[in-house]
Order: sequence, then structure tokens, then C-alpha cells
Amino acid sequence: MRTDLALQTIFSAEAARFALPRELITTDRVLQRWAASIGTGMPSDEWDDQPRARPVPLPDDVAIDVDQCVLTSPPRTRECITRWYKTPQPAEVIARKLRVSARNLYRYHAIALNFMRYKFEGYGNAELTRLIRTIDN
Repeated sequence: MRTDLALQTIFSAEAARFALPRELITTDRVLQRWAASIGTGMPSDEWDDQPRARPVPLPDDVAIDVDQCVLTSPPRTRECITRWYKTPQPAEVIARKLRVSARNLYRYHAIALNFMRYKFEGYGNAELTRLIRTIDN
């Protein structure tokens, strides 16, 4: 019984370490919706054995503005965001491509999200700003 409690504590502490800060949840959601709205809509050639629901795509004008923000980001930030949201690659593969440890990838992702939040708020699209500032979008 005591071992189960110790393992549960370790697992919950490990999960909390990789949780997004509350202020970045909306940025993450906007990027999920961006990934669903940009593209051909055709299935990918890459293997993805995890079925999941796709978020509601962004309106076209907002998706284009998010795309512009991502494209004009620094190269490593752009690569992190693109690989994280537009490919089914596991974290270990993304970390290897970015040349960071798998553990540090989650920190790097949070830093990239913080940067994207700053870019989104300063871009001038009222709908994008509203989505970033609304916690339940």
C-alpha cells in the first residue's frame, strides 16, 4: 500500500512538471486549431496510430495571421511549433530534431508558446487577441 502511494506521488509530480502554465493554454489551443485549419485536409503519409478528435479549425483570416506569425518566428521556434502541432512525431523524435533532451523539450515548447503568445497579442488581429485572452475557447 505504501509503495502504491509513493509511485502515485512520483507519477503526479512527473506529470505536473510537463503541464502547461495556465496562461499558455489558450495559445496552445489556438495553435491546435491552426494546425487543423491549414493544410490539404488529406491524410498524412506518416504513421499516426493514435486516433484523436481534431479541434475546430480557425476562421481563414485568423489562420492566415497565425501562419504569418509562425513563419516570421525565429527558426528554432518555428521548427518547434511546426513539429509539435503539424506532425504526429513523438516528443523524443522532436527533441532529437531540435537537439534538446526529451525532458527539456517541454520547457522549450513552453518558451515557444510564450513567444507565440507575445506575437499573437501584438499582431493586430482582434479575433486572435480575443482567442488568446479567453480561457474557454
